[in-house]
Amino acid sequence: MDNLIAIELTNDEQYEIIKPFLTITTSLVEKFGLLYIFSSPEDVQLLEKELAEFKIIEDIHPLRLLQDPILYENFHDYGFSSGVGHYLYANMIASFAITTGDPIDIEMALLQFHEHLIACSNNIYYVDWHHRALIEKIANSYNVKINFFELDK
Repeated sequence: MDNLIAIELTNDEQYEIIKPFLTITTSLVEKFGLLYIFSSPEDVQLLEKELAEFKIIEDIHPLRLLQDPILYENFHDYGFSSGVGHYLYANMIASFAITTGDPIDIEMALLQFHEHLIACSNNIYYVDWHHRALIEKIANSYNVKINFFELDK
């Protein structure tokens, strides 16, 4: 999982405004629709400052780039797929790992988790942030221990 940041422009016509500023950054990963995705928070802060007077930035989105993920039905409600990979909007998700439990209990808990899962990557499961308490209750009911990760948002 890589932490990235996207600058979302208000519309595609502003490409000509942002284009010269992209040359002063070193961390542009890709452009996807109205999103310019960067690996460096410093580059994003610089662009925010330089582009403030143009009022072309709609929003800034913290993203998680997933490595070889399994995507579930509702993935596109929480992220998107591009030429580079599969991204999740970090402020919408919670992530956890299963740490201990009887294999059969883990299997049963996973069956219950399934309808709430967004993606799974490297044994890290992603769910809607609002479903965190529900996931904990499911895990507890099957005596499965899970660990939620605190993601910088």
